Amino acid sequence: MSTPNNPLVSTIIPVFNRRTLLRQSVESVLTQTYRPIEIIVVDDGSDPEYKDFYAALENEVEEMTLLSQHNTGPGGARELGRMHANGEFIQYLDSDDLLCRNKFRFQVDALLANPNSIASYGPCFEYEAKNKELAESDFRSIEALTPMRITGQAQDGLFPELLKARWWITSAPLYRSSILEKAGPWSLLINEEDWEYEARIASYAGELSFVNTPASIRLIHDDHLSSEGSVNPDKLKSRASARESIFESAIKFQNQTGSTPIPKEYWVIFGRYTFLLARQCAALGLRDEYQRLFDLSIKAHGKRTMQHIVFAKAVTLLGLNNAAAVLRLLGK
Repeated sequence: MSTPNNPLVSTIIPVFNRRTLLRQSVESVLTQTYRPIEIIVVDDGSDPEYKDFYAALENEVEEMTLLSQHNTGPGGARELGRMHANGEFIQYLDSDDLLCRNKFRFQVDALLANPNSIASYGPCFEYEAKNKELAESDFRSIEALTPMRITGQAQDGLFPELLKARWWITSAPLYRSSILEKAGPWSLLINEEDWEYEARIASYAGELSFVNTPASIRLIHDDHLSSEGSVNPDKLKSRASARESIFESAIKFQNQTGSTPIPKEYWVIFGRYTFLLARQCAALGLRDEYQRLFDLSIKAHGKRTMQHIVFAKAVTLLGLNNAAAVLRLLGK
């Protein structure tokens, strides 16, 4: 039963064609040392042979609710779960990631103690699972590793680091449901939808609470979904849209904070990576995405750099696809 001192935590797990890994993810929620909890598993259009397993798991786990939809990708599945969640706090969890057992206990305490915090988070770890089930001893070994990225460091907020790259993983934060309502729905982008979503959350300039207790584990395994974002045209289109939204969220954040603008070097790094993405779009002949990203890169830099000038001239002389290919061969 939810009380002011023990509010309900809702965990949302999108899944597509998984059995063993999903069970491990669900069990990592059930072993939390905190209650009350609810688990919402969203079947994102899995093949028919997986349906019975999902239904049996729902019957087995009292805290679990199973939802189903046609395949729309992880963003749409997470949003369906969020719409059905009842918790004051929301945990997103991929179906191949695991929560460390004290995550909710300490992160809920941090949020209750810090009303201005929009989320609490802690160190996350990466582990090559080789599709085996993890024992308690495995968790202890993993939690002794160096945390991923900068998840083991206290940050006041998501920006400015989020402008350079995602510095945590989806399972790292425990969110207040109120900030997710303000940020709006997950997009249906098929790549970088998580970065785009987190940037919208960050745009409200909310504080973060860092809890130096192991939070979650990302499993590396044979079933890991491909991240062919540089060669798949549809994924490149999604990444282009995501970068534009991330830029706008960073501008909104800067306007919210007023006297503490994002340092110039963060904009330059964002502009550099956006320019590289523009070139990837050019190589596949995605002219509209190329031009939008090229212009966005200039805006982030605050000027045309020599790289912009050289590439634009190459496009004029050689055409879009040829310019990208030739400059890649030249290492430019």
